[in-house]
Amino acid sequence: MKRIIQISSTVILLVQVACIEKMAFPDDINKAVDFTAGDTTYLAINPVWDASYGFVTPTEISIAQDGRIFIADSAGNAIVVLSQGGDIVSGFDSLKNLKTAEDSLIYPIDVDVDKKMNVFFIDESNRVYRWNQLWDHIGIQSVASAGIFINSTTGDSFQAVSGTDDWIDVINDEDWNPHDFTWTESQNDKDSLTSPHIYYDGSLPIHSYKDTYYASEKSVFTGLSATEDESNFIYVLDGYHQRMIRIDFERTHLIKLATGDSVWVHRGVFGHTAIGSGSGAGTIDDPTGMDVDSDGNIYFSQHGESFPIHKIRPVSANAWTIYPSVFQPGTNDIMDLWDTTLVINESTVDTFLTRFDVPNDVAVDQNQFVYVANTGSKEIQVYNTSGMFFLKAGVESMTIDTSLWVFSGSDSSLVDTFYVKESHEDLISPRAITVDNRGVIYVCDPAQFSIFRYQLSNRLDEDLEPLD
Repeated sequence: MKRIIQISSTVILLVQVACIEKMAFPDDINKAVDFTAGDTTYLAINPVWDASYGFVTPTEISIAQDGRIFIADSAGNAIVVLSQGGDIVSGFDSLKNLKTAEDSLIYPIDVDVDKKMNVFFIDESNRVYRWNQLWDHIGIQSVASAGIFINSTTGDSFQAVSGTDDWIDVINDEDWNPHDFTWTESQNDKDSLTSPHIYYDGSLPIHSYKDTYYASEKSVFTGLSATEDESNFIYVLDGYHQRMIRIDFERTHLIKLATGDSVWVHRGVFGHTAIGSGSGAGTIDDPTGMDVDSDGNIYFSQHGESFPIHKIRPVSANAWTIYPSVFQPGTNDIMDLWDTTLVINESTVDTFLTRFDVPNDVAVDQNQFVYVANTGSKEIQVYNTSGMFFLKAGVESMTIDTSLWVFSGSDSSLVDTFYVKESHEDLISPRAITVDNRGVIYVCDPAQFSIFRYQLSNRLDEDLEPLD
C-alpha cells in the first residue's frame, strides 16, 4: 500500500501543551528511582567503558559462553577481553598487536567465539583467523606426526604422515579409525597452533576448492557468527559477492594437551552458499552484521534498499540445506517497508521508508528477542521473538499530550493528540551490539571510543556483578 505524505507550507499549528511526562536516566544504576506501575524502559548502566580501557575504535563485540566479552578494536589491531564487570581479563596477550604470518598488521572488524573456545575474527578480507583459548592456556604437549588407521569395513590398515593429502583424507573419513600415533614435540608446530593464524583463506584452493560458482579470492567478509551448539561450521557474510556462506570444519592435526587429552584441530573449507543476492525476504544486499540463536536461526543486517533486518532458518532438504525466511513483510514489524510518495512543494518523489537508518549490526538474546544497532538514528531498537517492535535503548523519550490546529483550505479543526519526542544524547555511532544472558545490552560506539550498556528498568533488582 502506498502512503502519500504532503510537505508544503505550514498546515499544522501547535497551540497547547497540556501535559509533559519525562523519565530521565539515573546517574547511577544503583540509585533508587520511582516508576509508575508497568513502567518499562532501558536505562543506562554506569560507568561507560571508555577510552581508559585503551579502545581506539571498538568495532564489534561478542560474548563467549563463559561470559567473557570479546571486543574487536579495528584501529587498535587487537581483540580486547573484559569480564562482565568491566575488568580487563589477563591471559589474552596473543590477541593484542595482531599480525599475519607475513608480519602484516591485522585490523579485526568482527569477532565471535564457539563452544570449542575458538576465537574467530575477520579483517574485511577473504580470510577468517582463529585463535584457540584452550590450547593457549593449557598448552600443547605434542602434535601427531603420523598415524596408523584401520578400515572398519575391510579391516585393512593404513599409515599416513601428518600434513599429506593421504593424512587429510583418512582423518576425515569415518570408515577409518585411528589405531596408533607417532608424536612430535616440535616447538614450531606448537607455536603455529597456539598463535593467531589463518583458519580460512578464499585465495587458497585447500580452503575454497568447493566454491565453484564464485571467485572466492575476491570475497570481502563483512560479518561473522559461530553457532551456539557443537555444529562444525561458522557463517560469514561476503559483501563482494552479496551472499552468506557456510564454512565447514575439516580436520588437519591431532594434538595432545598438557592435561593429556587429545583434541582434533580443524581448518575451514567452503561448505556452500547459504543465501545469495536479491531484494526480497531472506536475500542479501550490502550485508553488515549477523548473529545465530540457540535454535540455529540466523539473523543479519544490511544497508540495501529493501528489508534491512532478516531472520532465516536452515532446513535440511534431502542432501541439501535451504534457508527460508522466517520474518515476512506485512507480518512482522521488523520488516516494515512502505512504498511512499512524498509531496514536497507540489513536486512528487517516490521513495521507500523503513524503520531503520543505516543498521550496522543485529544480535539475539536467549529468548530470541532481536536487537538492532540503528546507527543512523543513534539508537538501539528491540523486537520480540515474533519480530514485533518492543522498545528502544539509548533514547530518552517524552510523551506530550497536546492539541493541534489542522487546516485544510478554509476549514480548520482542533485535534487532541499525543506524540512522543525522542532525545538521542547517549550514542553517536552505535556500530555493534550484543546481549548477555541477564538481558544487559552492550553497544560499541567507535565515535566515542566506548562501550555503552543498558538494561530494562523492571530488571534493575537483578545482580549486576560479574558472572563466575
